[in-house]
Amino acid sequence: EQARSLLQGPAHARRGLQPLLSFLLDYAGVASCPVEGAHPNEAPNDLLVMRNMRDGCKKLRMLDIKIGEKTASAGWQGKSRMAALKQDCLDVLTNSKGEGFRLEGF
Repeated sequence: EQARSLLQGPAHARRGLQPLLSFLLDYAGVASCPVEGAHPNEAPNDLLVMRNMRDGCKKLRMLDIKIGEKTASAGWQGKSRMAALKQDCLDVLTNSKGEGFRLEGF
């Protein structure tokens, strides 16, 4: 949303960021979608709607981007409490906590 507002705003607001803006993914917003088999009163899931990064590419380099300030929770997909605690320590040392994402590898 911030990138979108920068692109639509005055040129002086994006002066230092202009070279980076071309690397951003096309983003259409958030779609609220019902969950199949969910109870009728259950809230829908909010999903990011982004462009397919493979569209128009012949050769790809895959990136592993961790999104969120916290990248592990105890009990989620079998993650133990100790493993989640270790991941929390890593989140503090990387830009996950401050920026809300980090590049894990490519």
